[in-house]
Amino acid sequence: MRRDLAQRFARESKTLQSFRAEHLAKVARWVYSVEEIWTFWGMRQEASEDLALAGPDGAVYAYGLDEVGRRIVLRQFRCDSVWVSENAKGPGSPPQMQNVPSKEVRREEFIRHEGDSLDVFVVQSDSLQSVFRLRFEDRRLMESERLDNGTYSRTLFFYEGGRKQKEQCFSDRERLVMEIHYGPHGEQNFFRVRRNGTLFQLGQPLPKGMTPKKLKNTIRERLSLLVPELVRKAGITGPFYCVALAYDGEGNDVLPPVIGIGLESERVRWSAEHGTAAKEWIWNPANFCHYEKPETQLQDDVLEEACDLFNSHLAERDGLTPAVRLLVEVATQLNNTPWPDDVRRTADFVVYAVDLELADLRKNVKASISPERFADLKDRKLI
Repeated sequence: MRRDLAQRFARESKTLQSFRAEHLAKVARWVYSVEEIWTFWGMRQEASEDLALAGPDGAVYAYGLDEVGRRIVLRQFRCDSVWVSENAKGPGSPPQMQNVPSKEVRREEFIRHEGDSLDVFVVQSDSLQSVFRLRFEDRRLMESERLDNGTYSRTLFFYEGGRKQKEQCFSDRERLVMEIHYGPHGEQNFFRVRRNGTLFQLGQPLPKGMTPKKLKNTIRERLSLLVPELVRKAGITGPFYCVALAYDGEGNDVLPPVIGIGLESERVRWSAEHGTAAKEWIWNPANFCHYEKPETQLQDDVLEEACDLFNSHLAERDGLTPAVRLLVEVATQLNNTPWPDDVRRTADFVVYAVDLELADLRKNVKASISPERFADLKDRKLI
């Protein structure tokens, strides 16, 4: 479970160089390819080397096998984009950009076989990034666990005859949060698992009597209630200078937002370290210590289901603007309503909606606070 994976991650992180050397010493043969021909997810499947290269030249992938033919090391090499004057169309053809593999290793996966289970350690930039544990029965994957940058997840797989029937997905807190049901032809239906154990189907059309206006009202009311309570119950010693309602502005679902809590101590440190450039740090929730952590997770079935329905409604119309506008409205409301007395806020405390690329930062902040407060932030070169 999570504790076991965390212990493995900590142990191998401290001895990464000797850990790597130990695995490489067990490689009896290398197989090279341009395309990815194996993954650790299919480790129990029969492998084919039809697409393998004769040697390492031009390889993007390399696979290390031990003396009994088990894959124990997977490598991916960095590719450089270069212009070539002639391409496959022959002499006189216009130059094209091509990806040319280098000898520099971009990603490594070290695999430890333990009976019907595999432990997979993913290394990038010379540091351990993720640990997976996969359990198989009769060559079928039955369970996967993952610890990635401190976040834990677990999935169980169920079969009916030779066909995958269902997947159950567990959250960082090891709670069952989603099920994926498979039809006879591989079709998938996704269900959110409510906290009472019942299922809510994702991607469904609006139920009879439900309107986008009602959904927006529900989302607005729930967020306005839940966000201050989340900050209050997070057990964080303030003061706080901001709360971010973060969303993905690159075509994915905007709702629900990911909550980030900015500490005044962080802002002071960034201002001292970066001077006038500190605003690039101050408003980016990815820099916050309290972002995408258990204490910043919104836990509410009513909110989640309203967001699912509204996201599905917007997906049919190919537009995210109404969802972004709704988050700005929520931020405005939270900036103009009382907060719990035990939430220690700075005098210039701000709630704001922000996309992960910060493209809408300035516009959203300006729309969420008074002109006077925005002018003050500008005068202090904080935005």
